[in-house]
Amino acid sequence: MPGLTLRRIPLFSWTLLVSGTFWLLTLPVLAANTVLAYVDLRGRPAVRFGAEDAIWEQLSWAFTHPQVYAFALPLVGIAFDVVPVSVRSRLANHDVVLALTGALGVLGFGAYAQTFFDTPGTPIMREAIYVVDAFAAAVVALALVGGLADTLRRGAANLGGRPPAPMVLSVLSMLLLLGAGVAGALRAVDPLDLLGTSATGAQMTLTIGAALVGAMAGTLWWGDRIFGKSSSQGLGLLAGLAAVVGVLLVGAADLVSGFLGQADFTGASVAAAGSPDSGVDGLNVVALVGVVLVLVGALGWFANGIKRLTGAPAPADPWGGHTLEWADDPSSVEVTSERPLLDARQTEGASA
Repeated sequence: MPGLTLRRIPLFSWTLLVSGTFWLLTLPVLAANTVLAYVDLRGRPAVRFGAEDAIWEQLSWAFTHPQVYAFALPLVGIAFDVVPVSVRSRLANHDVVLALTGALGVLGFGAYAQTFFDTPGTPIMREAIYVVDAFAAAVVALALVGGLADTLRRGAANLGGRPPAPMVLSVLSMLLLLGAGVAGALRAVDPLDLLGTSATGAQMTLTIGAALVGAMAGTLWWGDRIFGKSSSQGLGLLAGLAAVVGVLLVGAADLVSGFLGQADFTGASVAAAGSPDSGVDGLNVVALVGVVLVLVGALGWFANGIKRLTGAPAPADPWGGHTLEWADDPSSVEVTSERPLLDARQTEGASA
């Protein structure tokens, strides 16, 4: 389409492109590790990849810092597509957000962060590149939240008494991502000695939880347009809030347990993994409550999706969207910026 460049595509599309690119670079490494572990385990007595206490180490890097950010990167695009429309304000720092999300994608490339690449005497997770990556990811997440907060501040007067459910959930998902960045930075502080503890699970929970809540926001936002049927925004919001509280409970419990010395489940003994003798059984109960709430939220999300199939017909553009997916005929829209429908409305308003 004339005028539509990478700088002008919706931010959700941009973040999908960035995360997809890095997954294409990463998944072959994960697949190779899986094959090697299987061959080693099924063949001669395992000494490396297939050794029983080493298999998870060859795979877990795909779910921990920094690779775990690749799961959550699209939620950033959702938030920056939803919030400006909700507050009826143009995103003032679009190019900065493009750069920051691209940087988060680079920082989220984690194929190098596995024990196979440890150097003698210095595990890879204690190398400077890993520590710098952890703090840089936290700084990028903070900058993104700051950009979102600036957009909210400038358009706060347009929100009214009931902010849209997708906006609430997308903002909360960004805060969860920021919490994950902080947890990742804390893990990298050597004197805290958190690398082998349940703080690892805390960062994973907060990041994957942020992605889940972001997905809930996205389906509430674009679902009416995709399916042509309305869903219950109230039920969707309640389901999302349950998931947010659950993720916070699990993440906080795991982080505190990490500071108390509870080992991550990789190769941990029964006691270290949280038996009644480990000293963190109360926190495990908190985490269990959190898991139940996340499950309730996920079930509510699923139920709302089923309910949508029998819902009333939805308007074509219930939000007053800024980007081309909301246009009745995208080919008729002149693209001069990253928000062409907003440009068209402003032009019509000026000529009226």
